[in-house]
Amino acid sequence: DFTYEVAPKKNSTLGDGTESEFSGQIGSVDVKVDVRSDIYVSMKVSLKSPQLKAEAGWRASYSAGFDLTLFGQSEFTLTKNLWEGPKKGFKFFIGPVPVLLDVQPKIDGKFSVKTSSENGVAKLSVGGKGGGHASVTAEVPPKLYTSFKEPDFAPSFKFEKLSKIEFTIGLSLVPSVEVKLYEGAVKGTLSLTIGPQLDTTISTDAIFSGKTCDIFDGLDVSIAASCDVEVGTSFDEGLKKNLNLFEKSWPLFEVDGTKCPNTSTCSGNDFFDNMVKDFGDTFNSEIFLAQGASPSDPPFPSTVYKFEDFVNALKNLNGSDKVSIDLGFLGEFKLNIPVRPRSPFQMWMGEKCGSRAKRQALVNIAAFLGQAMRETIIYDACDENNWDLWNADIYKEPGSPAEIQPAFYPMSSSCGQLGQSYEDYDCEDACPKNPSMEITGSTNADWIGAPPPLFCGPKSKFDGLGYWNPLKFCQGGSAGTEGKEASCKDQPFYYEDQTAGVHIPISEDSQYPEWYYANPIPGSDGAMQSPRFDNLPRTEVEGCCWWGRGVIQTTGRCNFGKLNKNIGTGGGATALYPNIDFCNNPQSICDGPSDLKWIAGIFFWVTEVEKFDGYKGWVDDFIDAGCTENPDLAECDTLFKYASGIVNRGCPDPGDTGCPGCIPGATCDPAHNIPERIAASKQALRALFNLPPRSGGEGSSGGGGGGSAGTCGGGNRGNG
Repeated sequence: DFTYEVAPKKNSTLGDGTESEFSGQIGSVDVKVDVRSDIYVSMKVSLKSPQLKAEAGWRASYSAGFDLTLFGQSEFTLTKNLWEGPKKGFKFFIGPVPVLLDVQPKIDGKFSVKTSSENGVAKLSVGGKGGGHASVTAEVPPKLYTSFKEPDFAPSFKFEKLSKIEFTIGLSLVPSVEVKLYEGAVKGTLSLTIGPQLDTTISTDAIFSGKTCDIFDGLDVSIAASCDVEVGTSFDEGLKKNLNLFEKSWPLFEVDGTKCPNTSTCSGNDFFDNMVKDFGDTFNSEIFLAQGASPSDPPFPSTVYKFEDFVNALKNLNGSDKVSIDLGFLGEFKLNIPVRPRSPFQMWMGEKCGSRAKRQALVNIAAFLGQAMRETIIYDACDENNWDLWNADIYKEPGSPAEIQPAFYPMSSSCGQLGQSYEDYDCEDACPKNPSMEITGSTNADWIGAPPPLFCGPKSKFDGLGYWNPLKFCQGGSAGTEGKEASCKDQPFYYEDQTAGVHIPISEDSQYPEWYYANPIPGSDGAMQSPRFDNLPRTEVEGCCWWGRGVIQTTGRCNFGKLNKNIGTGGGATALYPNIDFCNNPQSICDGPSDLKWIAGIFFWVTEVEKFDGYKGWVDDFIDAGCTENPDLAECDTLFKYASGIVNRGCPDPGDTGCPGCIPGATCDPAHNIPERIAASKQALRALFNLPPRSGGEGSSGGGGGGSAGTCGGGNRGNG
């Protein structure tokens, strides 16, 4: 496995202290060959006829790859010496070691032009694979033979165009310090570059497409400090290392408003359509993954959440700004006619005029998708799951795994989990209480024995509710019969594909809820829950129809009321969904149009996260820190950490005790799964910016949670 690179570097002196330098990658060749082989001996005795056969040989499989890259990148630099001070020398001793110190200040001006492309202007790839077999066989009667198979090569060609041209104008103050220890043998050179520079990038795509507002990728003023350290000997040319000490840039971009549209560069239907084309398959098959029914099952692509539905939600909130007319063989003709006005709740797609807006838009999208992946996509559920597990000394089937402790799930979790009361989340725009409403959720967890979908209804129909025992077989079942669907079909609260789990009403266990919550037992992990004496689960579900729904779990009367006022029937004829009443039918988020479960989440994101004081500044800090090129930098966690806190608890940094105004015993604790949410956002970011996957992997959205231990996909403080 070796690489040969042709990258010439040419320097010339133009006189008067001016030097030019050109460096470019003419081409590189990468060749890789993998060989796997073994030596074997085998003997065979035939019983049909007296015969003995012995064979010894060598077998191999191998693959070969060949990559040729042409004109990957080039750079031209012109440096002008503006001033050079006198050189002064100093000599002193450090112990017995003589040290010679030379110091000379100077000021240089620099102008550079750099061209680059994502993967090279032209790239030739040749690859092949094959196998070989050489053997010697001895038989009685004797026979000798050999065999070998040549590999097959399948060449492929890939050409890519130049993507951008970068300009840099800099002014550097360069004090050069040269330290010599035992002159002639070892020397060290320290040169420090400090000064401002002006950077800009021209997008070649914009030049050829005529999109003048996208030509410049922003104008930035930067101040950088770096040093070159050289350690050499009299026997070689030395080792060089560049150290970046400090770097800070400030955007300086302004374009005449008459030359640009009054929207960001990332808000047109073409941008959204290209997102589906460029990223749809990757997100649907590799990123939007749900966890399996058991911890040993691999993640699988979500069936509830699709990338194209997310993009359609963005388009619907953005409004339709084009009409396409198909003229047959003459092609497609597009008119810029606003068909539907833009919603005031469209997702932030960056500032106006400038391709920096694209980076802002994609970073904001990555932050949103990271939360969605951990809130609901990982569970492949639109409705909030019943995850309020309580460890208690209840019945456990003898055939259940010994390491799993008995525990139950309250049947009234739709009213609120962890002591919350979704019905009491009140505000000026809240939906009115409706005790007669009756709804059953569309989705629930799918592990064996999982609780049924959340439900609500009047007390006259649902009263005396107890708990769900996931470790009890359906009536008539026994060890080994779980998995037989027929054994559960006649049970109360049966759901499709249910194979275990039973509702235990109060009439069958009068110790629920008071005694069990006052006397918890250790869980399967050995942890002990604190006894609960207040805010115990209800035994009916009247008025409890406000559980979490959608990609970021819209929860509570207040949030459903805000949603209805702004995009439902409460918004009038011009609302996005004027015929959907989210107060009378909150389940429409899951049962309505496929993009609605995304729109509900985007509405929360726009009104709660994007409007949070400082959020857009965090996005700009993320970009300025270089995180869109290298999200592994230490400062790249802050944005996603703060967004997680807002979504999950209601403030950027809830710490260990929760946010101000939290509910004791319910939400007064740290935000849930912050590292996993950060990793999910970075996974989305890498895909959107075409960055290579992190070494070792970021972890999929389907990697967390646990089957029978319950899920944590909803009821978060941020939208609850």
